[in-house]
Amino acid sequence: MMCELEKHVSMALGSGKDSVVPRSIASRIKNIAKHMRIGRQEDAHEFLRFVIEGLQNSVLHNRIKETNMIYQIFGGYLQSQVKCLECKYNSNTFDPCLDLSLDIKGCDSVKRALELFIKPEILSKGNKYKCSRCKKLTNAQKQITIYQAPMVLTIQLKRFDFARSFYGGGKIGKVVNFDEVLNLGPYMSKSHREIPIYRLYAVLVHYGGSCNSGHYYCFVKNSNGIWYEMNDSSVSQVSLKTVLKQPAYLLFYVRDPSSINKMPTKINKQQESDNIENIDHNNKLHNVNNIVKKRKLEEISKEVKKEVKKPILKSSKLDEELKKLNNKEKQEEPETKKIKLNNDNNKNKIEESNKKSNNSIEELSVPISRKKLKKLKKEKLLEK
Repeated sequence: MMCELEKHVSMALGSGKDSVVPRSIASRIKNIAKHMRIGRQEDAHEFLRFVIEGLQNSVLHNRIKETNMIYQIFGGYLQSQVKCLECKYNSNTFDPCLDLSLDIKGCDSVKRALELFIKPEILSKGNKYKCSRCKKLTNAQKQITIYQAPMVLTIQLKRFDFARSFYGGGKIGKVVNFDEVLNLGPYMSKSHREIPIYRLYAVLVHYGGSCNSGHYYCFVKNSNGIWYEMNDSSVSQVSLKTVLKQPAYLLFYVRDPSSINKMPTKINKQQESDNIENIDHNNKLHNVNNIVKKRKLEEISKEVKKEVKKPILKSSKLDEELKKLNNKEKQEEPETKKIKLNNDNNKNKIEESNKKSNNSIEELSVPISRKKLKKLKKEKLLEK
C-alpha cells in the first residue's frame, strides 16, 4: 500500500493540469479490504481505516504497529476511567485510537459533540461495575477522555443512522458547525496538562440521502493556505467561509507545532487537586508503584523514628529501679565486709604455715661437714 500511494502522489504532483485516475490502487483494493467492490458504494471512513492499516502492515509487523511512523502521525490514546462511587477507587485503561467518532444527535457543533464524548456515564442497576477493591458490584462513574493527542486528528461525524430507515440507509443530513482552529485541551485527561491546538486542512463530504448511495467529494487546503474543492476530475478554488458551511462527514486537523508539549500557564486549585488524586491513573502505569513504595518507606521511617525517640522506661520507673539497687547494695555491704575479714585472717594463717615449712626445708637442705660425718660414723660403730 505504501508503494501504491507513493506512485499516486508522484503522478499527481508531476502531471501538470491533468487529473490522475487511481487505477492501480483500485485494482489492488482487495489486498487491504476483501469485502469492498469496485463500482459499489462503500463507507469512506471504513476505507480510510483499511488504508492506514495497510500502510502499517507495509512498514512493520502488526505486533509493533503502535510504534511505527504511521501510528506516530495518526495515532493517539484514549483513557477510560471507572470510579467506584462507594470506595472512590479509580480504575484506568488506555486504548490506542486512530480517530474520534462523534455522535451528532442533538448536537449543532463539533465542540458540543466533544463535550458529550467525554461526559461521565453512571453505571447502575443492570449495568453495575464490579469493583476490584470492594469485591462486589457497585454503582460507578465511567468517563472517556483523550490521554494522548495525535499529530493528525481525524474526526468522524456519525451521520449514518441505520435505525432511521426501514432499509437501513438513514442519514443525518444537518449541518454541524466546526471551526478552522480546534482546541483539544478541555477534552484531555486531567493528568495531562498539555493544550493541543489543531488547524483544519481537509474536509470530506457525502452527498446523498442514504448511506447506500451518493457521492463523495472533498475540500483541501494547499501549502500556500488556499482552499480547493476537489470533486472527481473537477478542481476549483473556494473560500474558507464556503468550507466551514459544508455538511462534513470527515474532518482532518493537523496539530500546530507551537502547541506540541505546551502546558497551560494557569491551573486552578480544583484541577490541581484532581491531578494529585488521579496521579496513579497515568501513566501507565509505572509511577504508581514508585509512589506507593515511597509512601511505605515514609511510613516505616516515621515508625522507626518514633521507636528511637521513645524512651525504654519512664523517668519515674528508672528512679524506682535505682533506689532498689542502692538499698540492695547497702544491705549487702556488712556481709561483704565480714567475708573480707575472714579472707584476710585465712590469708595470714596460710602465710605463717608457709614460712615454717620453708624453714624446715632450709634446715634439711644445709650440707653436712666431713668432721660431723666421721663423728656420726664412729657413734654408729660404737653402738654396734
